[in-house]
Amino acid sequence: YFVRLVSWCRQEGIQVWPDLHTAPGSQNGFDNSGQFLQKQTCANWSKNPKHVKRTLGIVQSIAEHIKDDGLEDVVTGFGVLNEPFADCDINVIKQFNNDALRIIRDILGTKTMVFI
Repeated sequence: YFVRLVSWCRQEGIQVWPDLHTAPGSQNGFDNSGQFLQKQTCANWSKNPKHVKRTLGIVQSIAEHIKDDGLEDVVTGFGVLNEPFADCDINVIKQFNNDALRIIRDILGTKTMVFI
């Protein structure tokens, strides 16, 4: 569906900036993070290295599909993680952002804007 959407956007001259709204474990506990938690928190994500690593794998997979499907002319930006909650471990989120930026730069180059 994403490739189809980007194809339509290409026809209309619209740029696409995907934004990762859902991280394994939930980065904020909001309903738009894939899990509506009793308490809004980032702890389920930032305190679980497996979830953080899996999220980086998802960023890599999306970037690879953008590259492999030749969508870089339309997908000109990438949001690495939407609205991590305020209680995220600052060191974890900084490392995640740096790692995600490196992944996107390695795959898509410097023309793709990265939103943190």
